[in-house]
Amino acid sequence: QLPDFIGNLSALGILLIRWNSLGGQIPTTLGLLRNLVYLNVAENQFSGMFPRWICNISSLELIYLTVNRFSGSLPFDILVNLPNLKELGVGGNNFVGSIPDSLSNASNLERLDLPGNQFKGKVSIDFSSLKNLWWLNLEQNNLGMGTANDLDFVTSLTNCSSLKSLSLYDNQFGGELPHSIANLSSTMIQFSIGGNQISGTIPPGIRNLVNLVALTMDSNQLHGTIPDVIGELKNLQVLFLFRNFLQGSIPPSLGNLTKLADLALSFNNLQGNIPSSLGNCQNLISFRASHNKLTGALPYQLLSITTLSLYLDLSYNLLNGSLPLQ
Repeated sequence: QLPDFIGNLSALGILLIRWNSLGGQIPTTLGLLRNLVYLNVAENQFSGMFPRWICNISSLELIYLTVNRFSGSLPFDILVNLPNLKELGVGGNNFVGSIPDSLSNASNLERLDLPGNQFKGKVSIDFSSLKNLWWLNLEQNNLGMGTANDLDFVTSLTNCSSLKSLSLYDNQFGGELPHSIANLSSTMIQFSIGGNQISGTIPPGIRNLVNLVALTMDSNQLHGTIPDVIGELKNLQVLFLFRNFLQGSIPPSLGNLTKLADLALSFNNLQGNIPSSLGNCQNLISFRASHNKLTGALPYQLLSITTLSLYLDLSYNLLNGSLPLQ
């Protein structure tokens, strides 16, 4: 356990004790550290409720309670007295309840990291005033109601011009992707919405996210075709669309993704030939398109990719012809 006397170190600005085996509750005497700027107790075994005294140290800029055993809900006014807070990380705990609306007022917040808890319900934060936000991770919770307006909050993220990573993976979000994703920051490198109940089609405005490195939309209820415009995302390295209800053919434009390393299209209703243009993806390590209705012969251009070493899974299709001899 942390000793109470740490609270006597009144000039302390940084308390960094991550990655130890400390446990029990964090002593309330730490609330006396009025000059504390950086608090990181991640990857320990601390338990109890969210330490309420944290909310009263107005000098705090970075708070990390990640991977502990904290439980209960976050205080509804968590950031009212923390005007300087830039980073908040509470992932990998047992927090429950809704995410406090008061986060809407955290105008200096740059990173919000809440994955791996039991948060639930609608995300009603208005992110429009969080103009410096570059990282938002809400994955692996129970957020969303499986209803049409679950993703309304995404529109407010269009004001976050520095946003680089948005992960909503493995929640209960329903409804369709709002067309406002076309107006998300062009600096985004990760957009992850897999493992939800999202329906509708993939908006063509996805083409505007020109710096995406990872686009993961797997394990949803998406239908329609794979938009040709995905082939315009020239920096893409990971594209996951598996376990949806996508139809039509694999667009030849995917061959323009020369940096692509992992392409997963399995468990859809895709038809037609595998485009020979995929042979242009000379960095491809894994290609999975099993459990579709693909037909025709396997293009030799695909098998000429020397990096294709991890996965080539085309099982449960309607492919025919002979394997290329080259």
